Amino acid sequence: MATLIPVGIDSTTGQYKYYEAGDTFIISATGATGVTGAIGATGLTGLTGSTGSTGSTGSTGVTGLTGVTGRTGSTGPVGLTGLFSQTNSITVANLTTENTILGTGSGSLTIPANTLAVGDVVTVDVMGFFSRTSGTLTLRSKIGGTTQASPAITPPSGTNSPFFIKMMFTVRSIGATGTIIAQSYVGLSVATTFAYPLFGFTPQTAAFTIDTTADIIYNLTAQWSTANAGNTITSTNTSIIKNKS
Repeated sequence: MATLIPVGIDSTTGQYKYYEAGDTFIISATGATGVTGAIGATGLTGLTGSTGSTGSTGSTGVTGLTGVTGRTGSTGPVGLTGLFSQTNSITVANLTTENTILGTGSGSLTIPANTLAVGDVVTVDVMGFFSRTSGTLTLRSKIGGTTQASPAITPPSGTNSPFFIKMMFTVRSIGATGTIIAQSYVGLSVATTFAYPLFGFTPQTAAFTIDTTADIIYNLTAQWSTANAGNTITSTNTSIIKNKS
């Protein structure tokens, strides 16, 4: 039996061709290249690379404009000026002469020249105790050369009874012919009841002239009508304050 050798596919029949050994055949030229096959699927995505180093910080920006200044606050309350504070007690006893009842202390009983202004108010507060056996008592408030006196007061009889004196003056104008108006009163208590009958000084119905360009001295005096060892008045506390206008 002859040996069959496959040599290709018949283009006409589509069947394989076979030749026997020893057959002579002519090798034809190489056939045309077949159609390129379809592109294969895309491969897997590779791993993400490592993050690069952080860049340097940028330069600082320009400073913004300064804000608008806020509103000015309201003016504070008017202050007080302490002129005098008594630190030593003083007594007027068994005398019929006029004597001061303002003791020594801190500050001065003199208001310096040119320190008063229109609207300034000076207040004087005096406190202490008194005893009375007989007679009357007259008190005098003195501002510069002007005197405002109490009437002759008949204090309650007793020993070591409390009292207080209040005086206030207001500056209405300043200068060599400045003007001031003042009012005063006194309260004298009965020691056993501590009731204070009030006695007014002679009221000033009009301002009086005073030179504010010179020093102004203040004084408060007491005078008994009868010399008696049981008639005494002692001031222990005095405060003189100026309320600035």
